Amino acid sequence: MKRTLIIGSTVADIIIGVKTLPASGSDINTESHEIKLGGCAFNVSEVLRHLSVPYTLCSPVGTGAYGEFVLSEYKKKGIECFKRVEGENGCCYCFVEDGGERTFVSHHGAEYTFEPEWFDSIDMSTVDSIYVCGLELETDTEGKIVTWLEKQKDVDIYFACSSRINFVNPDHVNRLLRLHPILHLSDNEAEMYTGKMNPAESAEILSGYTDNTVIITSGRRGCFCLEKNDDGTFSSVGVPAVNSIVKDTIGAGDAHIGAYISYRKMGYSVSNAALLANTVSGAVVATSGATLSDEEFAALNIPVNTLR
Repeated sequence: MKRTLIIGSTVADIIIGVKTLPASGSDINTESHEIKLGGCAFNVSEVLRHLSVPYTLCSPVGTGAYGEFVLSEYKKKGIECFKRVEGENGCCYCFVEDGGERTFVSHHGAEYTFEPEWFDSIDMSTVDSIYVCGLELETDTEGKIVTWLEKQKDVDIYFACSSRINFVNPDHVNRLLRLHPILHLSDNEAEMYTGKMNPAESAEILSGYTDNTVIITSGRRGCFCLEKNDDGTFSSVGVPAVNSIVKDTIGAGDAHIGAYISYRKMGYSVSNAALLANTVSGAVVATSGATLSDEEFAALNIPVNTLR
């Protein structure tokens, strides 16, 4: 099986539990506080690792306290640092309310720095898919990532639009959409981008831009898949969610696309890959933070990759 390049950030997630988000000028105490490894790219890569799907985590690591934290956690997990860069690594303050909803306040740092020449050492003949997040496109104001993607041939591009898709340079977004990526986004993100509240309507608009499959997640309502068939037509299916008691929703989308990529590479259909992805994301929201431990993942008892 060929590799997946996962392009994006690794940060320290500072998870702060509060009963409810404070109003301006208020004074509250936290319910809990912990620091865990996070960042969209790392979160996605963890699912591929759990499922034994080969990947390369293309995530630069900066300096400072958070950079050292990332490197320390990498060492514990046996992860090789892709590129060490100058400048402090950032973090994400994750405020989690009693109902499990999360609010992110991100401090971006050197982990969002990318240079095309960093990929020169990668043998692209061993790669068949690439994941990229909209957060990276927003920070990459020069469009270096899109320019590099435009030069790649015979690869599937998975684009996780992110909730900040409307802050990305529209020219960069349009250039990426012309590369026919598989889009993965939440229903809220889809509504922000298309103006349509109905995922089916959003997916139809988005597939018109990409001429490819669109996956829209909807939390407890599962996800909606608009699949491009081999004959060029499209078919749609709703995939039910897995019941979970929500602890927090941090990393749910990252877990979902990581599992979806993995099962598609294993040969599963779009709907079956999405169903298994719902299982993984459902387990993630039932625990604190964006990823599962090895023991928690093994307890899911779902198929892992046996292809070589």
